[in-house]
Amino acid sequence: MPESQMKYTSLHPDYTGNSIVNLMSSILAVYGNDHLYPVLKDFDTGHLTGKNIVFILIDGLGYDLVMEQGDNFFLKRHTIRKMTSVFPSSTASAYTSLITGVGPQQHGLAGWFMYLRETGMVTSILPFITKAGGIPLRNIPFADIFEQDTVFMGLNAASYSIIHKDYANSQFSACITKGAKKKRYSDIKEFFSNIENILDSGSNRKFIFAYWDQIDKTSHEKGIKSSELLYELNKIDKEIERLALLLDKRNVALIVTSDHGIIDSSEKLTVRLSDHPLLSDTLILPICGDTRVIYCYVKPGMESLFEHYVTENMGEYCTLYKSSDLVAKGLFGLYEPHRKLYQKIGNYTFVMKKKYTMRETL
Repeated sequence: MPESQMKYTSLHPDYTGNSIVNLMSSILAVYGNDHLYPVLKDFDTGHLTGKNIVFILIDGLGYDLVMEQGDNFFLKRHTIRKMTSVFPSSTASAYTSLITGVGPQQHGLAGWFMYLRETGMVTSILPFITKAGGIPLRNIPFADIFEQDTVFMGLNAASYSIIHKDYANSQFSACITKGAKKKRYSDIKEFFSNIENILDSGSNRKFIFAYWDQIDKTSHEKGIKSSELLYELNKIDKEIERLALLLDKRNVALIVTSDHGIIDSSEKLTVRLSDHPLLSDTLILPICGDTRVIYCYVKPGMESLFEHYVTENMGEYCTLYKSSDLVAKGLFGLYEPHRKLYQKIGNYTFVMKKKYTMRETL
Protein backbone atom coordinates (compact mmCIF):
# COMPACT_ATOMS: atom_id res chain seq x y z
CA MET A 1 0.00 0.00 0.00
CA PRO A 2 1.18 3.57 -0.58
CA GLU A 3 2.86 5.34 2.29
CA SER A 4 0.54 7.63 4.23
CA GLN A 5 2.87 8.62 7.06
CA MET A 6 5.69 10.29 5.16
CA LYS A 7 9.20 10.84 6.44
CA TYR A 8 10.42 13.98 4.70
CA THR A 9 13.68 14.81 6.46
CA SER A 10 15.60 14.86 3.18
CA LEU A 11 12.64 14.74 0.79
CA HIS A 12 10.59 17.76 1.80
CA PRO A 13 11.87 21.21 0.74
CA ASP A 14 11.42 23.98 3.29
CA TYR A 15 9.31 26.36 1.24
CA THR A 16 8.55 28.45 4.34
CA GLY A 17 12.00 30.01 4.37
CA ASN A 18 14.91 27.79 3.34
CA SER A 19 14.31 26.81 -0.28
CA ILE A 20 15.71 28.18 -3.51
CA VAL A 21 12.29 29.77 -4.16
CA ASN A 22 12.70 31.78 -0.95
CA LEU A 23 16.04 33.06 -2.21
CA MET A 24 14.31 34.37 -5.32
CA SER A 25 11.66 36.02 -3.14
CA SER A 26 14.46 37.82 -1.28
CA ILE A 27 15.92 39.08 -4.55
CA LEU A 28 12.53 40.25 -5.79
CA ALA A 29 12.01 42.06 -2.49
CA VAL A 30 15.37 43.84 -2.86
CA TYR A 31 14.15 45.27 -6.15
CA GLY A 32 10.84 46.27 -4.58
CA ASN A 33 8.80 43.66 -6.44
CA ASP A 34 6.02 41.42 -5.20
CA HIS A 35 6.68 37.74 -4.48
CA LEU A 36 4.43 34.79 -3.68
CA TYR A 37 6.70 32.79 -1.36
CA PRO A 38 8.27 34.02 1.90
CA VAL A 39 11.76 35.48 1.77
CA LEU A 40 14.78 33.42 2.77
CA LYS A 41 15.09 33.22 6.55
CA ASP A 42 18.18 34.68 8.22
CA PHE A 43 19.43 36.16 4.97
CA ASP A 44 20.33 39.83 5.41
CA THR A 45 19.69 41.64 2.15
CA GLY A 46 20.55 45.09 3.44
CA HIS A 47 23.88 45.11 1.60
CA LEU A 48 22.03 44.41 -1.67
CA THR A 49 19.92 47.57 -1.56
CA GLY A 50 20.49 49.77 -4.59
CA LYS A 51 23.06 47.44 -6.13
CA ASN A 52 23.21 45.59 -9.38
CA ILE A 53 22.91 41.86 -8.79
CA VAL A 54 24.80 39.20 -10.72
CA PHE A 55 23.06 35.89 -10.05
CA ILE A 56 25.02 32.86 -11.26
CA LEU A 57 23.19 29.54 -11.28
CA ILE A 58 25.52 26.53 -11.52
CA ASP A 59 23.36 23.56 -12.45
CA GLY A 60 24.06 20.47 -10.33
CA LEU A 61 26.59 22.07 -7.96
CA GLY A 62 25.08 20.86 -4.68
CA TYR A 63 26.26 21.83 -1.23
CA ASP A 64 27.89 18.46 -0.51
CA LEU A 65 29.93 18.60 -3.71
CA VAL A 66 31.22 22.06 -2.80
CA MET A 67 32.13 20.97 0.73
CA GLU A 68 34.11 18.00 -0.63
CA GLN A 69 36.56 20.34 -2.37
CA GLY A 70 39.81 21.55 -0.89
CA ASP A 71 40.15 24.61 1.33
CA ASN A 72 41.50 26.66 -1.59
CA PHE A 73 38.20 26.25 -3.43
CA PHE A 74 36.83 29.80 -3.62
CA LEU A 75 33.16 28.82 -3.55
CA LYS A 76 33.71 26.62 -0.49
CA ARG A 77 35.43 29.45 1.40
CA HIS A 78 32.56 31.81 0.63
CA THR A 79 29.58 29.50 1.11
CA ILE A 80 27.24 31.12 3.62
CA ARG A 81 24.45 28.56 3.95
CA LYS A 82 22.81 25.34 2.84
CA MET A 83 19.32 25.49 1.30
CA THR A 84 16.77 22.95 0.20
CA SER A 85 15.76 22.78 -3.44
CA VAL A 86 12.27 21.88 -4.68
CA PHE A 87 10.52 18.58 -5.35
CA PRO A 88 11.62 16.92 -7.52
CA SER A 89 15.12 18.29 -7.03
CA SER A 90 16.24 18.08 -10.65
CA THR A 91 16.88 20.58 -13.43
CA ALA A 92 13.46 20.77 -15.10
CA SER A 93 11.69 21.57 -11.83
CA ALA A 94 14.39 23.44 -9.91
CA TYR A 95 15.79 25.65 -12.67
CA THR A 96 12.25 26.63 -13.57
CA SER A 97 11.54 27.50 -9.92
CA LEU A 98 14.55 29.80 -9.78
CA ILE A 99 13.59 31.54 -13.01
CA THR A 100 9.96 32.01 -11.88
CA GLY A 101 10.30 32.39 -8.11
CA VAL A 102 7.62 29.78 -7.40
CA GLY A 103 7.49 26.05 -6.72
CA PRO A 104 6.48 23.28 -9.14
CA GLN A 105 3.10 23.57 -7.40
CA GLN A 106 2.56 26.75 -9.45
CA HIS A 107 4.70 26.46 -12.59
CA GLY A 108 3.71 22.85 -13.19
CA LEU A 109 6.98 21.49 -14.61
CA ALA A 110 7.34 18.52 -12.29
CA GLY A 111 9.94 16.44 -14.10
CA TRP A 112 12.00 15.88 -17.23
CA PHE A 113 9.52 13.44 -18.80
CA MET A 114 5.98 14.73 -18.62
CA TYR A 115 2.64 13.65 -20.00
CA LEU A 116 1.08 16.68 -21.64
CA ARG A 117 -2.63 16.51 -22.37
CA GLU A 118 -2.11 19.27 -24.94
CA THR A 119 0.06 16.95 -27.03
CA GLY A 120 -1.49 13.62 -26.07
CA MET A 121 1.95 12.16 -25.44
CA VAL A 122 4.89 11.97 -23.05
CA THR A 123 7.55 14.60 -23.77
CA SER A 124 11.06 15.54 -22.71
CA ILE A 125 9.92 18.89 -21.44
CA LEU A 126 12.92 21.22 -21.74
CA PRO A 127 14.01 20.30 -25.28
CA PHE A 128 10.27 19.87 -25.99
CA ILE A 129 10.56 16.63 -27.91
CA THR A 130 8.70 13.33 -27.67
CA LYS A 131 10.08 10.75 -25.25
CA ALA A 132 9.68 8.10 -27.94
CA GLY A 133 11.77 8.98 -30.96
CA GLY A 134 12.86 12.44 -29.86
CA ILE A 135 10.59 14.19 -32.37
CA PRO A 136 10.57 18.01 -31.99
CA LEU A 137 7.15 19.47 -31.20
CA ARG A 138 7.64 22.58 -33.33
CA ASN A 139 3.97 23.04 -34.23
CA ILE A 140 2.78 23.16 -30.61
CA PRO A 141 3.45 26.50 -28.85
CA PHE A 142 5.29 25.90 -25.57
CA ALA A 143 3.48 28.96 -24.25
CA ASP A 144 0.31 26.83 -24.25
CA ILE A 145 2.08 24.44 -21.86
CA PHE A 146 3.93 26.92 -19.65
CA GLU A 147 2.02 29.97 -18.44
CA GLN A 148 4.04 31.14 -15.44
CA ASP A 149 5.55 34.62 -15.31
CA THR A 150 9.31 34.91 -14.89
CA VAL A 151 11.16 36.90 -12.21
CA PHE A 152 12.22 39.32 -14.97
CA MET A 153 8.72 40.46 -15.80
CA GLY A 154 7.97 43.80 -14.18
CA LEU A 155 11.29 43.82 -12.31
CA ASN A 156 12.41 47.30 -11.29
CA ALA A 157 15.70 46.89 -13.13
CA ALA A 158 17.05 46.05 -16.57
CA SER A 159 17.04 42.25 -16.69
CA TYR A 160 19.41 39.98 -18.59
CA SER A 161 19.47 36.22 -19.09
CA ILE A 162 22.78 34.62 -20.08
CA ILE A 163 22.22 31.22 -21.65
CA HIS A 164 24.18 28.75 -23.79
CA LYS A 165 23.78 29.19 -27.54
CA ASP A 166 22.81 25.52 -28.04
CA TYR A 167 19.41 26.03 -26.45
CA ALA A 168 19.02 29.79 -26.46
CA ASN A 169 16.49 29.55 -29.29
CA SER A 170 14.39 26.73 -27.83
CA GLN A 171 10.72 27.23 -27.06
CA PHE A 172 11.43 26.66 -23.37
CA SER A 173 14.14 29.33 -23.34
CA ALA A 174 11.84 31.80 -25.06
CA CYS A 175 9.30 31.34 -22.26
CA ILE A 176 11.70 31.45 -19.32
CA THR A 177 13.51 34.58 -20.56
CA LYS A 178 10.36 36.67 -20.95
CA GLY A 179 11.07 40.16 -19.66
CA ALA A 180 14.85 39.84 -20.04
CA LYS A 181 17.37 40.61 -22.74
CA LYS A 182 18.88 37.31 -23.82
CA LYS A 183 22.67 36.99 -24.15
CA ARG A 184 24.21 33.84 -25.65
CA TYR A 185 27.56 32.25 -24.91
CA SER A 186 29.55 29.38 -26.39
CA ASP A 187 32.30 28.93 -23.77
CA ILE A 188 33.33 30.05 -20.31
CA LYS A 189 35.20 33.09 -21.61
CA GLU A 190 32.11 34.39 -23.38
CA PHE A 191 29.95 33.54 -20.35
CA PHE A 192 31.91 35.90 -18.12
CA SER A 193 32.57 38.54 -20.77
CA ASN A 194 28.80 38.84 -21.20
CA ILE A 195 28.45 39.60 -17.49
CA GLU A 196 31.22 42.19 -17.55
CA ASN A 197 29.97 43.86 -20.73
CA ILE A 198 26.44 44.19 -19.36
CA LEU A 199 27.71 45.82 -16.17
CA ASP A 200 29.75 48.27 -18.25
CA SER A 201 26.84 49.13 -20.53
CA GLY A 202 25.29 51.97 -18.53
CA SER A 203 24.43 53.39 -15.12
CA ASN A 204 20.90 51.97 -14.85
CA ARG A 205 20.25 49.30 -12.25
CA LYS A 206 20.59 45.75 -13.52
CA PHE A 207 19.75 42.14 -12.69
CA ILE A 208 21.80 39.48 -14.48
CA PHE A 209 20.73 35.84 -14.34
CA ALA A 210 23.56 33.68 -15.74
CA TYR A 211 23.07 29.93 -16.16
CA TRP A 212 26.08 27.55 -16.31
CA ASP A 213 25.33 23.90 -17.10
CA GLN A 214 28.71 22.17 -17.40
CA ILE A 215 28.83 20.78 -13.85
CA ASP A 216 25.48 19.04 -14.28
CA LYS A 217 26.36 17.84 -17.78
CA THR A 218 29.77 16.46 -16.81
CA SER A 219 28.40 14.82 -13.66
CA HIS A 220 25.85 12.89 -15.70
CA GLU A 221 28.35 11.89 -18.37
CA LYS A 222 31.45 11.13 -16.28
CA GLY A 223 30.37 10.91 -12.63
CA ILE A 224 30.92 13.13 -9.62
CA LYS A 225 34.26 11.50 -8.74
CA SER A 226 35.72 11.88 -12.23
CA SER A 227 38.81 13.89 -13.18
CA GLU A 228 36.70 15.58 -15.85
CA LEU A 229 34.31 16.96 -13.24
CA LEU A 230 37.18 18.12 -11.02
CA TYR A 231 38.57 20.01 -14.00
CA GLU A 232 35.21 21.69 -14.63
CA LEU A 233 34.81 22.56 -10.94
CA ASN A 234 38.20 24.22 -10.75
CA LYS A 235 37.62 26.06 -14.02
CA ILE A 236 34.36 27.68 -12.95
CA ASP A 237 35.66 28.31 -9.42
CA LYS A 238 38.70 30.24 -10.68
CA GLU A 239 36.58 32.35 -13.02
CA ILE A 240 34.11 33.21 -10.26
CA GLU A 241 36.98 34.18 -7.97
CA ARG A 242 38.35 36.43 -10.71
CA LEU A 243 34.93 38.01 -11.23
CA ALA A 244 34.43 38.54 -7.49
CA LEU A 245 37.73 40.40 -7.23
CA LEU A 246 36.83 42.49 -10.26
CA LEU A 247 33.48 43.46 -8.77
CA ASP A 248 34.73 44.03 -5.23
CA LYS A 249 34.93 47.82 -5.51
CA ARG A 250 31.88 48.22 -7.70
CA ASN A 251 28.21 48.67 -6.86
CA VAL A 252 27.53 45.02 -7.62
CA ALA A 253 26.46 42.06 -5.49
CA LEU A 254 27.47 38.58 -6.67
CA ILE A 255 25.23 35.65 -5.70
CA VAL A 256 26.16 32.10 -6.71
CA THR A 257 23.86 29.16 -6.09
CA SER A 258 22.70 25.88 -7.56
CA ASP A 259 19.34 24.35 -8.38
CA HIS A 260 20.02 20.85 -7.02
CA GLY A 261 22.74 18.37 -6.11
CA ILE A 262 23.72 15.11 -7.80
CA ILE A 263 24.49 11.58 -6.68
CA ASP A 264 26.28 8.87 -8.65
CA SER A 265 24.31 5.80 -9.56
CA SER A 266 25.17 2.84 -11.82
CA GLU A 267 23.61 0.25 -14.08
CA LYS A 268 23.66 -2.16 -11.13
CA LEU A 269 21.45 0.26 -9.23
CA THR A 270 19.13 0.92 -12.18
CA VAL A 271 15.68 -0.65 -12.10
CA ARG A 272 14.57 -1.35 -15.69
CA LEU A 273 10.81 -1.36 -16.21
CA SER A 274 11.33 -3.98 -18.92
CA ASP A 275 12.41 -6.39 -16.16
CA HIS A 276 8.98 -6.00 -14.55
CA PRO A 277 6.45 -6.82 -17.30
CA LEU A 278 3.60 -7.41 -14.85
CA LEU A 279 4.13 -3.93 -13.44
CA SER A 280 4.36 -2.45 -16.93
CA ASP A 281 1.06 -4.11 -17.86
CA THR A 282 -0.74 -2.09 -15.19
CA LEU A 283 0.38 1.24 -16.70
CA ILE A 284 -1.57 3.13 -19.31
CA LEU A 285 1.32 5.48 -20.16
CA PRO A 286 5.13 5.30 -20.11
CA ILE A 287 6.63 6.23 -16.76
CA CYS A 288 7.16 9.97 -16.35
CA GLY A 289 9.09 12.32 -14.05
CA ASP A 290 12.81 11.76 -13.55
CA THR A 291 14.98 8.76 -12.79
CA ARG A 292 14.63 9.31 -9.02
CA VAL A 293 11.01 10.48 -8.83
CA ILE A 294 8.73 8.49 -11.13
CA TYR A 295 5.09 9.21 -11.92
CA CYS A 296 2.88 6.24 -12.77
CA TYR A 297 -0.40 6.40 -14.67
CA VAL A 298 -2.21 3.22 -13.66
CA LYS A 299 -5.00 1.72 -15.76
CA PRO A 300 -8.45 2.16 -14.18
CA GLY A 301 -9.39 -0.95 -12.22
CA MET A 302 -5.78 -2.16 -11.88
CA GLU A 303 -4.82 -0.06 -8.86
CA SER A 304 -4.92 -2.98 -6.43
CA LEU A 305 -2.81 -5.17 -8.71
CA PHE A 306 -0.32 -2.32 -9.16
CA GLU A 307 -0.06 -1.69 -5.41
CA HIS A 308 0.31 -5.41 -4.66
CA TYR A 309 3.09 -5.85 -7.21
CA VAL A 310 4.99 -2.84 -5.89
CA THR A 311 4.60 -3.99 -2.27
CA GLU A 312 5.83 -7.49 -3.06
CA ASN A 313 8.60 -6.71 -5.52
CA MET A 314 9.76 -3.08 -5.35
CA GLY A 315 10.18 -2.30 -1.67
CA GLU A 316 13.97 -2.56 -1.83
CA TYR A 317 14.16 0.08 -4.55
CA CYS A 318 11.50 2.67 -3.89
CA THR A 319 8.72 4.01 -1.70
CA LEU A 320 5.26 4.28 -3.21
CA TYR A 321 3.02 7.31 -2.64
CA LYS A 322 -0.27 8.45 -4.02
CA SER A 323 0.62 11.53 -6.03
CA SER A 324 -2.30 13.49 -4.59
CA ASP A 325 -0.87 12.89 -1.09
CA LEU A 326 2.40 14.49 -2.13
CA VAL A 327 0.52 17.57 -3.26
CA ALA A 328 -1.52 17.68 -0.07
CA LYS A 329 1.63 17.40 2.06
CA GLY A 330 3.25 20.34 0.26
CA LEU A 331 6.06 18.52 -1.54
CA PHE A 332 5.59 20.52 -4.73
CA GLY A 333 5.17 23.86 -2.96
CA LEU A 334 2.82 26.04 -0.97
CA TYR A 335 -0.54 27.58 -1.85
CA GLU A 336 -2.98 26.71 -4.61
CA PRO A 337 -1.63 24.20 -7.14
CA HIS A 338 -1.61 24.83 -10.87
CA ARG A 339 -4.89 23.60 -12.32
CA LYS A 340 -3.03 21.10 -14.55
CA LEU A 341 -0.56 19.81 -11.96
CA TYR A 342 -2.50 16.62 -11.25
CA GLN A 343 -2.48 15.76 -14.97
CA LYS A 344 1.31 15.82 -14.92
CA ILE A 345 2.13 13.67 -11.89
CA GLY A 346 0.08 10.53 -12.46
CA ASN A 347 -1.92 8.84 -9.74
CA TYR A 348 1.09 7.20 -8.04
CA THR A 349 4.69 8.27 -7.45
CA PHE A 350 7.81 6.19 -6.84
CA VAL A 351 10.51 7.91 -4.77
CA MET A 352 13.67 5.89 -5.25
CA LYS A 353 15.68 4.75 -2.21
CA LYS A 354 19.43 5.09 -1.63
CA LYS A 355 21.08 5.49 -5.05
CA TYR A 356 18.56 3.53 -7.09
CA THR A 357 17.12 4.93 -10.32
CA MET A 358 14.35 3.70 -12.62
CA ARG A 359 14.34 3.85 -16.41
CA GLU A 360 12.15 2.82 -19.30
CA THR A 361 13.39 2.60 -22.89
CA LEU A 362 10.85 3.33 -25.61
